[in-house]
Amino acid sequence: MPDQSEAGTPEPGPASAPPSVSSNGQIARNTGKSVNRMMKKKKRTADDMNEEFVWPWVDLLGMTEYESKEQRLHDEIVAYASYISPTAQEQRARKLVMARVGELVRRRFPNSTLTPFGSITNQTYLPGGDVDLLMIWPRELDLEGKKKTLYNLSGIFRNASVTQDTLFVFRARVPIMHFETVDELGSLHIDISVNSPDGVKLVPIMEKYLDSMPALRYLVLVVKGYLSQLRLNSAQDGGLSSYSLMKTIELPLDLQRNPKQRPTDDIEKPLEYESLGRLLMDFLDHYGNEFDYTESCVSVTQGKVVSKKSKGWDQTSQSDHLSIECLVNSNWDIGRPTGKIKQVRTAFHNAHMILQGYPFSMAHTNALGAIVGISPETVEHREHLKQLVDSGDLERNLASIQLPPPYVPRRQFQPQQPQQPQHYHHNHHQPNQRQQQPMPSYQPHPQHNPMYQQPAYPYNASYYGNGHTGAAPYYSGQPSQAYYGPQMPNHPASQGYGQGYGAYGYGGQPAQPNYGGGPRPKKRRQF
Repeated sequence: MPDQSEAGTPEPGPASAPPSVSSNGQIARNTGKSVNRMMKKKKRTADDMNEEFVWPWVDLLGMTEYESKEQRLHDEIVAYASYISPTAQEQRARKLVMARVGELVRRRFPNSTLTPFGSITNQTYLPGGDVDLLMIWPRELDLEGKKKTLYNLSGIFRNASVTQDTLFVFRARVPIMHFETVDELGSLHIDISVNSPDGVKLVPIMEKYLDSMPALRYLVLVVKGYLSQLRLNSAQDGGLSSYSLMKTIELPLDLQRNPKQRPTDDIEKPLEYESLGRLLMDFLDHYGNEFDYTESCVSVTQGKVVSKKSKGWDQTSQSDHLSIECLVNSNWDIGRPTGKIKQVRTAFHNAHMILQGYPFSMAHTNALGAIVGISPETVEHREHLKQLVDSGDLERNLASIQLPPPYVPRRQFQPQQPQQPQHYHHNHHQPNQRQQQPMPSYQPHPQHNPMYQQPAYPYNASYYGNGHTGAAPYYSGQPSQAYYGPQMPNHPASQGYGQGYGAYGYGGQPAQPNYGGGPRPKKRRQF
């Protein structure tokens, strides 16, 4: 690979960057911690750029004589796209893993759905590309609610041994959880977001562009492979997202725009007219040398380049960033998260210079390989994934994952309504209710009840009368003994002070006179 010093040494990204991928293809791990707490990624050095690459698609071309360098480049682009496109095993592996992940999610959130979006829906992802999934839950969630949901999902996946570590990107506009499945499940990279349907709405629009522009798929795969080597192919890492990349490539292919004034057949029939090499050179030259990043904005609604001032996007802290209208919301600038736009522009400039200066001769048969290559680890990973699917091990490993028990929500407390008092009458009968028998207040105590105990002494006003204690009785009449039991016998220590307990106070002490009801004697003053 040629030394692309300026584009190959991007500055470390913002704190919201996803896990970095080292030269050996391993992802930086972090167990359930926010990306803000992770260590800063190591700056890529020239040695990393000079690592070994392979070009398996070159062997498919053979020794063929070409009329021009662009014609040779066209065949290499077709061969590269054929090799790098997802194989049947890679597509099935992602489908099986997504299905099992969806079952785990629905165990915790029964009413949720897991929907793929992005490059996985239109087959424009690279072998190590992320699987973008959107969890749709029929419940309004604020930012903190989305974070809490992602934390819950992280625990589910780690407990089920789907992954060992998870990483959260919370500084982005849409909170994301990123994780890599274990080796037994294919080592796939998965991104999950919650209740952010904009990406799903773009799926049919992107498919329409790919169907109407045959050259778009080839150019997207080549440019994405080139930027991925420089770690500039992810918006979370400050690079160019797949959606933004597709829009930047689509605009020059629009016949109404066509900045290079290419013939219509070159754009509509690129395979027949072998124009992919020329179209790639036009794209790199346009965005590496010609495009005005300070004043221009890519308008998808008007199908042309407009000024940032007309959109009100010129009063930003970074006036030279790439501005692209969103197809779903034209007021949203999807190019703004590209914080490393200077490195992206330099990368396009360098690639154009390298391809333009590549010698055209029979001894030099790898023009595209001057900017795009595949690491040996990528080749090994594709072979490993193929064996997992063909042998059936992937399905068995997924089936062995024990699903958690279904989630049972906690019963919410409902305050009990106060019951209205019910008054019953002995002549009143309420339907569907047991008829209540009246119990008058004058009914005596049920002496036949074994729980009933007779009082310690019966109340009898006659014992408090003048005949015994000299005090006036409390009541003019005395209650009947039928209601209070039989009369108790005399106290054995009465000694003539009266009969029964009435002559004594409580505890067997003689009752004092004048305590019954008359005036009490005055106490004499003590001198």
